[in-house]
Amino acid sequence: MLLPAAVAGLGVALTPALLVESELATKSLVCLFKPSVLTRPGQFHYLVYPTEKQDYPPVAAFREWLLMEVAVKSIR
Repeated sequence: MLLPAAVAGLGVALTPALLVESELATKSLVCLFKPSVLTRPGQFHYLVYPTEKQDYPPVAAFREWLLMEVAVKSIR
């Protein structure tokens, strides 16, 4: 349900890369930031959202918060 909701413009999705390959290929979703987030060795996640939400302030704020969280966790 997460990916159809993101495609419909209802929000963003944090998901394993494998689950969004077709949405990224068709550009129905795009990555909010690159590189992807490495959660465990060999396991990547993408934060994806509809293209038209690219400049939406809550999406940008969430991206910045998530990147800070990931950076803090990788330091520990």
